[in-house]
Amino acid sequence: MPHPARSASADSSPCQWRSGAGGGSSKFEILSPEAHWNFPFRSTKISSQKRELIPLVRVLGRDKLYKFKRKHPDARGPLNAWEAEVRSAKWGKWADIKGDFPAASWLGNARVVFDIKGSDFRLVVQIHFRLGQVLVERVGTHAEYSKWQLKQGKP
Repeated sequence: MPHPARSASADSSPCQWRSGAGGGSSKFEILSPEAHWNFPFRSTKISSQKRELIPLVRVLGRDKLYKFKRKHPDARGPLNAWEAEVRSAKWGKWADIKGDFPAASWLGNARVVFDIKGSDFRLVVQIHFRLGQVLVERVGTHAEYSKWQLKQGKP
């Protein structure tokens, strides 16, 4: 009998568990080449043309973005757009970020500042390229950003 958490459901899941013949071992089958996976440390997508894993960026610390958007409703749209762009990004180095966000600034220690909605808001994140993670450290208005003690370094 297959494990209840692993049993195939009626939804249109791209993957399912199948039992072996005669009650033997079960196996996991991918039913779609465009299957999306969420591993504990990174998100990956199986490319249907190249059959290779392409790292996608995972945003951590979204609670800070949520609180800031509640306090500043005019930042909601630009922050949602930033997050959508970052989640679909394929970053492996600083030049990849600069290609997607030309106004971004490198602070050193894998930290980057993004200008949101022109220069109305600033977002400071820490980026882990190897893990495919972006950790939100701070988000604030331009006036708040001016008071932060941030030192700029070289990439």
